[in-house]
Amino acid sequence: MPTDLRFLLKYRILFQTMLIVAVIIVVKVALHAVDWEIIAISPLHTSIVAGGIFILSIFLAGILPDYKEAERLPSEFTATIDSMFEDVIGIKRNYAEFDSAGFREALTSALEAFRNDIVHNERKAYSEIHEIRDALVEMEKAKVPPNFIVKLKQEQGTLIKILLRLYYIQRINFIPSAYYLVVSTAVLVVGILLLTEMKPFGPSAVALGLVAFIFVYLIKLIGVANTPFRSEGSTRDDVSLFLIEEALEHLTEEELRERRDEDHDEEFYRRLKERSR
Repeated sequence: MPTDLRFLLKYRILFQTMLIVAVIIVVKVALHAVDWEIIAISPLHTSIVAGGIFILSIFLAGILPDYKEAERLPSEFTATIDSMFEDVIGIKRNYAEFDSAGFREALTSALEAFRNDIVHNERKAYSEIHEIRDALVEMEKAKVPPNFIVKLKQEQGTLIKILLRLYYIQRINFIPSAYYLVVSTAVLVVGILLLTEMKPFGPSAVALGLVAFIFVYLIKLIGVANTPFRSEGSTRDDVSLFLIEEALEHLTEEELRERRDEDHDEEFYRRLKERSR
């Protein structure tokens, strides 16, 4: 992706807001030119603007906790996968009968599917996490002590819990009817200001632009907070997935080291490296 296009995508909320504000100011100038400003300025206008901003702020404050929780989910999921991966390697070294290759592969696949679910809005990680049960059965056959297996089963349950919470946050909007109220309020406030005769016109138009900028930007920000995970590079406000990428690189390196110790063929190393790119 070209650098200029990536820059525009990351700051698209700002640019979209500025474009909408520019259109609003043009409409204001046009209404002033044709003398369609039919509402007289009054002290009530201050209360209308303040009330509108208050409603938007309250709604934004209501969805921020979900956004902050969404920021924690990728790190918690990644940390759990990494902990399970290290436990499996340690178990293999103490219980040679246990073939840990399938377990390690299942963990790496689950983390990859988790990333793809976020970026491409898929639903594959759920089934990948449940594939871990087959590896747990192999552990039981290899006579691995039950306390190790119980710990890994608990961590598998933690992965499912994190994943389902992510799916919920990503799909469900916070009180949809309240969102419509917010948008309606913003439209009404800006519409009233457009039809209000304000003098002197120049400074009043600038003030209208500032008020419109606040309303439009807050609505855009609410949209981002409602859907915190988007395709990589969409905006600078989306939850970052860099920890997942770094963890995948680490797991791939660990897998290569373990596979070499187990004397697997070079073709497998080549395919594993290609998958990690």
